[in-house]
Amino acid sequence: MSKNKLREKHCFRVPASGTLNWADGDAVAKTFDVTILNDSDVETPDETFTVTLSNESVASLGLASATVTITDDGDGWVIRLRIRDSGDAVGWKRFDGFPDYYNAFNYIEHDSVSSDFLYMTDSIDAEVHRFRMDGSGRADLGGFQDPRGVAYDASGDFLYVVDSNGINIDRIVKTKMDGAEQSTYGTSGSGVGNFDRAEGISYDPATGFMYIADRFNHRIVKTKFDGSGWQTLGSQGSGTNQFEFPYGIHYDPGSGFIYIADTGNDRIVKTKIDGTGWQTFGTDGSGEDQFNNPRGIHYDPATDLIYVADTNNERVVRTKIDGSEWRAYRGMSGEEFGSNGVHDVTM
Repeated sequence: MSKNKLREKHCFRVPASGTLNWADGDAVAKTFDVTILNDSDVETPDETFTVTLSNESVASLGLASATVTITDDGDGWVIRLRIRDSGDAVGWKRFDGFPDYYNAFNYIEHDSVSSDFLYMTDSIDAEVHRFRMDGSGRADLGGFQDPRGVAYDASGDFLYVVDSNGINIDRIVKTKMDGAEQSTYGTSGSGVGNFDRAEGISYDPATGFMYIADRFNHRIVKTKFDGSGWQTLGSQGSGTNQFEFPYGIHYDPGSGFIYIADTGNDRIVKTKIDGTGWQTFGTDGSGEDQFNNPRGIHYDPATDLIYVADTNNERVVRTKIDGSEWRAYRGMSGEEFGSNGVHDVTM
């Protein structure tokens, strides 16, 4: 819903206003009428007025205002304003600080608590990059083999990075952005303390537990950095408590549920680490309720919405686990996501 106020200019005597409402998924243009008052003057250039869009509720505004031009002076008449909820992504902002990379970036984490920094893993340079969307605060940390998932703990200012080259390095690196206080946990394998081409990671600072998508072991791992509390869920397959090369993962500490991008099964999974509350959503495809190689995932507890990087469909999907409130975003016109797809999503 958005409330639209008209600011007075030239021929207006009293500001007018209107309220427009859209149901979820409704993309039909809405209209309201504004009566133009006769002022008997012909101005050069043409008279204009501004439509100010404000007071949105459960919505985002792509524009704060728009200017309407009155090309016929003299007689009073009515302008019909058509405002459309297109379902496109709004607030689009792009940072081109890494222009020479091709399919190099894996995962991204946002510190929304204190600094507004983004942390992004980079396979080409084997680094973690820190930056803000305006390009400020840029820093780079190397020394990795092939950094994959990344989680940031604002309370301790630590990064937890999955470093997995698929040959002989399968570990979690705990470090500060300047490389201080660095330590590692994990080796290659399929047992306790082992990982095989792990991908996504989510960290719970309240308990110290990490939740890891152990991709080639087709399982989810819960563990503390010292290896205590080790617990796993999953085996290879498409049934209950099964995964097929899981990539992205997000843990919700409020509910204890884990949200997983079950990439090989083209679905998302909601479950607790013991398998209780198991739910899945999605099938293979490019339409509604479908995914094609989904990788990144983020859960918003305030709205119960899940955001999915639907990689091979080159879009970001927003949905609830039951499929309600489905929306798919491909970017703004002329600023669509690239042909390499969307690999991760954060808020």
